[in-house]
Amino acid sequence: MRKILVLAVLGALFGFKTVSDWKIKNSYAIKFKHEDAEGVFKSFSGKLIFDESNPADAVFDIAIDVKSVETGNPMKDESIASDSWLNADKFPQVKFKSKGAKKVNDKWETTGTLFIHGVEKEVSIPFTFSKKEEGGLFESNFSLAFIDYKLSDDSAEKITLDLKVPVGN
Repeated sequence: MRKILVLAVLGALFGFKTVSDWKIKNSYAIKFKHEDAEGVFKSFSGKLIFDESNPADAVFDIAIDVKSVETGNPMKDESIASDSWLNADKFPQVKFKSKGAKKVNDKWETTGTLFIHGVEKEVSIPFTFSKKEEGGLFESNFSLAFIDYKLSDDSAEKITLDLKVPVGN
């Protein structure tokens, strides 16, 4: 009884935080669209910790396997993974590591370091999170400028990413 009382007092004083460590389900979709190609990345992994009541403690530590690209055209797949685009031999993954999350209007936003093609850049990525009976669903749609990652000299060239990541406990 004494231990329970001590834990209750400590909890009240220091505020125990709830943590939702989410497991990525296999039915995720990482889609991309560019003026020259569109498709999906079939291999994605990472650590997702997100609790709407403690967004500053959110962790999005993810990696996309560049060689898992599928456009429906094997020649385009090879081109995207080659050194003319993402250079999968030298940079096998696109990585993102967050520094928490915050609510911005009706959406969430996470800021962190995005690593593409040997370039690290701080970005803010908008997302929504909806709870489901057996977990939740993270969704995001955003664009990146190729010039920021040394993929093009044209400042207008962009890629749009559309992510749907179902999670469970």
